[in-house]
Amino acid sequence: GLPQSPEGFRYQCNPSLSQASDYTIQNGLTYLKLVLNDFPYDVEAGIHHWCLWKIGGKCRTEGIIQEELQWALQELNSYQSDGVGCSSSLIVKQNEWTESVASSMDKLS
Repeated sequence: GLPQSPEGFRYQCNPSLSQASDYTIQNGLTYLKLVLNDFPYDVEAGIHHWCLWKIGGKCRTEGIIQEELQWALQELNSYQSDGVGCSSSLIVKQNEWTESVASSMDKLS
């Protein structure tokens, strides 16, 4: 099971996933992360199991859209044949990137 937090303490993510998601949606941002799965399915040798994580979009329930899937496929195709590595992308769905948005996103990291 999960380790217990020390007495009088509790583990907490700040900002929470919901807060981070709301922020990205309100600011027209989508953040994607493509990583090898830490807990891959049992697959044949030479097959790598990847995960595409997303936060943001038009709403909380928006899934992976075609543009994002195309980005992930291009990233996978650019890797060496060993498949090791990860990539991330910040897709800005605004006309321009502003210092305040960059500063706010740094606070979420």
